[in-house]
Amino acid sequence: MEPTVSVVIPTLERPELFRALESVRAQTLPCTQVLVVVDKSEVSRETQDFLKENETAVATGGGQGGAVARNVGLDHATGKYVAFLDDDDWWEPEKIKLQVEECRRTDAKVSWTATRFHTGTKTRILPLRPYTANEFVGDYLVKRPGLRHGDGYIQSSSLLVDRGLASQVRWDDALKKHQDWDFVIRLVGARDVRFAYLPSPLVNVQQASANSISVTRKWPASAQFLSKHDARFSCKAKADFILTQIARASLATGDLEGLRYAAKAHPRTRPNAGAVVTAAFGITEFVRLQIALRRQRTENS
Repeated sequence: MEPTVSVVIPTLERPELFRALESVRAQTLPCTQVLVVVDKSEVSRETQDFLKENETAVATGGGQGGAVARNVGLDHATGKYVAFLDDDDWWEPEKIKLQVEECRRTDAKVSWTATRFHTGTKTRILPLRPYTANEFVGDYLVKRPGLRHGDGYIQSSSLLVDRGLASQVRWDDALKKHQDWDFVIRLVGARDVRFAYLPSPLVNVQQASANSISVTRKWPASAQFLSKHDARFSCKAKADFILTQIARASLATGDLEGLRYAAKAHPRTRPNAGAVVTAAFGITEFVRLQIALRRQRTENS
């Protein structure tokens, strides 16, 4: 018999949720349980009416965030494996089948795939290079050697995890940002855990979707993640993270305190050029924000 698979979809009931659900239903290896975790006080009638027999919607009570929603899904999951799917992403039909087959063949407890990354009308295949076990997975995720992100890339919607391991590791709901990176770091770092990577792009990810369940531009959220894993980052990876996540957010919001933190925490190591340029984009974002605020004040006056 094929192993059972539970799917956890955290959502704010955006319209894209129904596309995500249809992609789960289209899997060539049927998913035995689908858990739609709505981060609101209650599940809407529209969502309830759309669900089928093996699909259940659960409400968190509202305002709990993506990590809590995924843990709620884990607590209700019964499958041998659990797969996570963001509500604005969608899967290719053979995604689950190929991952289960690879996990069984290699005795892996963690699997992820390449991703088709959508930006407007353009698409890219990520990651640009696969992860290998000879480097700290955190370094792989946060380094920025080029101008475009994706040199190292593991997306939560591509994950298939042994449910026992996922329930042991769990999502860190104390983190306000980078919960997916943190989850992957602790999964791959768990004792005697084998992983399997499939280079086929079996997941579709939409960049910068509106009203995401876990989006924040506040730099302290990135500093919190850095503090948790600081001791394991290489100096160059740490330098890149501080520039791309903390310095950029501080510049984009005009927060001088964040820039002071970045300057103090930055190791005396030359960062990758891509990280420097990415941080500088924060200035452009700040200018755009000021223009938008000025226009709004003009319209309201």
